Amino acid sequence: MNHMNAECHSIKLLWDNFVCRMDGDQSESDKIFEQIKASYNTPPREYHSLGHVYDCLIKLQQFVDMDTSAIELAIWFHDAVYDALSKTNECDSANMMKQCADHLRIDPIQISDADRLIMITADHKNASKNDEIVIADIDLSILAADPDVYKNYTMAIRSEYKAIDDIDYRAGRSAFLQQTLDSMPLFHTKWAQSHGFDDRAKENITRELITLAN
Repeated sequence: MNHMNAECHSIKLLWDNFVCRMDGDQSESDKIFEQIKASYNTPPREYHSLGHVYDCLIKLQQFVDMDTSAIELAIWFHDAVYDALSKTNECDSANMMKQCADHLRIDPIQISDADRLIMITADHKNASKNDEIVIADIDLSILAADPDVYKNYTMAIRSEYKAIDDIDYRAGRSAFLQQTLDSMPLFHTKWAQSHGFDDRAKENITRELITLAN
């Protein structure tokens, strides 16, 4: 089994376990997983792919002292609809989640919470409740990745914006990164703080800004 197939198999196991824990409709589970997989395989998806979902789900396992059901539901769908130039990705993804979760007969309270959490990932700035802070920190954690992983991330993001020319991309990306630096601290969970995520993110972002300016 190659790496890609192994990861897909692992993701499917996580999905099956999740639906079981949520007491979801098993007869709908496989069909909805195929919908999720198809959405995340819609190009260009060099970063916002099922690999990103898998990474987020693994990181969520750190939070054993809280009920993470709604957070997990949100993670599965938070980038399900993604167009780099769209301003409605989160809203569209939340709508897909609500439709799929309804078919699975998931508790409406969990669906409502997941809807709120997906919208938090639009810009991560309005996270105030504990579950909102958790999903925001997990989604932003790529900014605090090891330098090589971060470099691959920046290349993947550039590929997703391939419709934008270099001058406009550099200007837009630099503005986003500077705004992110100005928003420090970014991370608020004990998990992120104990790993020094803010310092690591600052180093990565500063390095990328220098690269974009040259």
